[in-house]
Amino acid sequence: GQNYSTVNIVEPPVDVNGFYSYTGGAFGPTNFDWTYQAPTPTDFYSNIISGVQRLENGNTLICEGVGARFFEIDTNETIVWEYINPVNDLGPQSQGTIISDNNVFRCTRYAPNYPGLIGQTLTPQGYIETGSTFSCTLYPSGVSEHCNTSDIYANDSTNAFCFDTINQVRKCYTNDIPDHVYGPFGGMGAIAGQDFDYSMCLYPDLDTLKTHLFEDTTLQGCGGGTIFGVSDRHQL
Repeated sequence: GQNYSTVNIVEPPVDVNGFYSYTGGAFGPTNFDWTYQAPTPTDFYSNIISGVQRLENGNTLICEGVGARFFEIDTNETIVWEYINPVNDLGPQSQGTIISDNNVFRCTRYAPNYPGLIGQTLTPQGYIETGSTFSCTLYPSGVSEHCNTSDIYANDSTNAFCFDTINQVRKCYTNDIPDHVYGPFGGMGAIAGQDFDYSMCLYPDLDTLKTHLFEDTTLQGCGGGTIFGVSDRHQL
């Protein structure tokens, strides 16, 4: 058959102190903890190098080393974005050029809270490739563009906008991210003791089981931060 690659994550058996647990025989584990294979397997292949990084939001950043294709997949294994390294031994190439000899060992994403970025002035320096005329709408980290301003349900006492999804998981969104997870919460239409999903959205779009959370703000668990919108479709 034709060649293809997969991404495999291995979770070795360790004890409470982090030491490898070996009980004799073959070393564990016997199976991969997670595997990604392209829907059309031959669409993703590199015979050498390459790398992968699991991101804080659960997405996976993959480097297809030969050909230098970087792409990120979400938890549903849908490609969020992809990019081809436009630099080879001759330097940056023009936008649209069919490039060769641009292999990359791996790529790494640095989150906005990365310690090395604290206190630094981060100013865009333009495109890597030359002659690019592409443009896009930029959103701060954690903001979803799948939003609509037409339907907002608010709790003025806590400045919170919240709702329940069909499976009763509450989603609250804020522009003041705390260093802890909200919850537990209970009250009308909720499951007591369950933490809610947490993200941000500039322009809320509520189309699933909208709930005015004014009956009991203490039980609803939406206090704290400056919460300004929710959406049932979001991406951290």
